[in-house]
Amino acid sequence: MKVLHINDYYDRVGGAETILFSVLDALEEKGITNVIVHQHPTDVMTDWRRVYKVPGLGDPYSRQASIAADTLQRIIREEKPDLIQIHDICNPDVVEISRRYAPTIQSVYNHIFYCPGGGKYLPFLGRICERPFGKGCLVSAFLTHCNSIRPRVLLSSYHRSRRMLKNSRGLVFLTLSKYQAECLLQNGCPPEAVKVLPPLTDLPALHAPHGKRQVLFVGRVVKQKGLDQLIHALPYLDSSCRLIVCGDGPEVHTAKEIAQRLGIEARIDFLGWVGRDKLGLCYEASSVVVVPSVWPEPFGMVGIEAMSYGKPVVAFRVGGIPEWLEDGATGFLAKPYDVKEMAEKISYLLKHPDVAREMGIRGRKRVEQDFNKQKHISSLLEFYKEVMDDRFRSKASAPKNAGVQTPIQAF
Repeated sequence: MKVLHINDYYDRVGGAETILFSVLDALEEKGITNVIVHQHPTDVMTDWRRVYKVPGLGDPYSRQASIAADTLQRIIREEKPDLIQIHDICNPDVVEISRRYAPTIQSVYNHIFYCPGGGKYLPFLGRICERPFGKGCLVSAFLTHCNSIRPRVLLSSYHRSRRMLKNSRGLVFLTLSKYQAECLLQNGCPPEAVKVLPPLTDLPALHAPHGKRQVLFVGRVVKQKGLDQLIHALPYLDSSCRLIVCGDGPEVHTAKEIAQRLGIEARIDFLGWVGRDKLGLCYEASSVVVVPSVWPEPFGMVGIEAMSYGKPVVAFRVGGIPEWLEDGATGFLAKPYDVKEMAEKISYLLKHPDVAREMGIRGRKRVEQDFNKQKHISSLLEFYKEVMDDRFRSKASAPKNAGVQTPIQAF
C-alpha cells in the first residue's frame, strides 16, 4: 500500500510534524510506502522516502497557487497512491485535487478550518471564542484583533475557511481530541465524517530524578501559548525555583521584558529551539512541566511528552487538555488565566516531590496505555481501510464512463 502525505513542513518544527514523523516510521514498520509532499525547504534527508517540495502549496491565493496545483496533480498521477492524507495544510484546492484522484483523509491539528484567524481566541477580550464560523468572524477581527484587519488577508482567510467547511461533504476529518471534533460538528461537518484519533508519542527510558527545582516550558513562544502567564506566576514560587524555556518565537522579546520588569530575569533560562536529544534532557531535569496555553489547545503534545518522561503537568483547563490531563492524578488543571492558582499548583508539586513522582508514574502509565504506537497505528489503519472501502463502493455504484478513476485495491 502507498500513502501520499501532504504537509506544510518536512521537518520537526512543531506538534503536527512530531506526530507526522512518528506516524511515518510506524507505517513503514507495517510495510507501507510513504510519499511526502511539502512546501518549505528542509534539511531532513531520507533515502527510503520519495519527498517532493512544492512551493506555494499552502496558500490558495498566492501567485504560485496555480503552478503548485498543477505540480501536485502531476505528482499524484505519477505516484498513484492508494490513499492521500492531508496533514497541516489548509488549502481547499489541495483537498479538491486529492479527492479527485484517491480516497482522502484530512488531519486536523488546529482551528483554521472553522476559525479564519486560526486561534479561536479573542486577544482584546482575553478569552476563548465560542462563536461558530460565520460573517461575525469578519466583524470580530476589527473588534478583538482575532485575525488580521488587512482587507486582503482577512477576506482570503475567511473564504478559505468557508471553502474548507463546504468541502467537508465526502471528506473524512481525523481530529486529535473530542473538543476539536465538537468544533467541527458545531460548524456543520457530518458526524460520520469526524473521527477522533489521539496522537502517539515515544516512551523514553526513565532515569533517576535530578532533584532540581525546575519548571519547564516547551513550545513556540507566541501569545496563545501563554509563556507570559507562566512568567507572571514565577514570583509566587520559591526563589530557588528556576524556569527553563525551550522554544523560540515572536514573543520572546516581550517575555524577556516581562521578566526584567518583574525582577526575575536571573531565574529564567531561555534556551531557544533545542534538538530532540537536548529536549529529552530538559524533560528529565524538570520537576514540573507547565502548559500555560490561553487558546483552546487542539490537544497539547507537550503534555503527553512530559508524561512519557514521568513528569507531572500543570495546565489551564482549555481545549483538549482535560482529555489527557487528569486533575489530581497526573497533574493539575487550573482555572483559565488564573495565574495565582497555577502558581499554587506548581508550588504544591515542588514542595511535595513524592506526590509529583506518583503523578508522574501515573502519567507514564497513561501514555503507555492510551498514546502508544501500536494502538495509534492500529486505529489509523482501520480508518484507512474504512475510507478506502467507502471509495470502492462509491465507484462501484457510479455510472459507467462517469470520469472516475479505476477502483483501488484495499489492503
